[in-house]
Amino acid sequence: MPAFPTTGFLLDVSAAGAALAGSLLLGTVAARVLRALVNGRRARAEQVMRPMVLAVVSGGEIPAALISARGRHGRAAERIAFAYLAQVRGEAAAFLADLLARRGTVARLLRLTHSPRAHRRARAAERLGRIASPEAERRPAARAYRQGR
Repeated sequence: MPAFPTTGFLLDVSAAGAALAGSLLLGTVAARVLRALVNGRRARAEQVMRPMVLAVVSGGEIPAALISARGRHGRAAERIAFAYLAQVRGEAAAFLADLLARRGTVARLLRLTHSPRAHRRARAAERLGRIASPEAERRPAARAYRQGR
């Protein structure tokens, strides 16, 4: 058995290292491309939904398309509504809370307060706190009381 690694072994290790580095580089590039595609789709969906949500914030009637939006457009509408809820108070916040209630978001968030996963419960409670509806306040408080917290 030789004391030093053979040339063939060193070439094999070098080739394996180069292949590993290349695959890591390719994975990084693929992740960036995928992130750019997802962000582009999100931005386009938000661009479609933002005027409708702004109309609701200003006191206009809630468009049927906004209530029935599902998929990426529905998620975009909810993201925009919650972003505005963090910034507005008074009537504008009440209009957004009504929108979210009519979309079924409040009911979904109330169901999520019973999730076995802590991060889902926390996110649901945080969003329910932004909505500030009486029903949203009673439900998590009742659950915490039953659990002795």
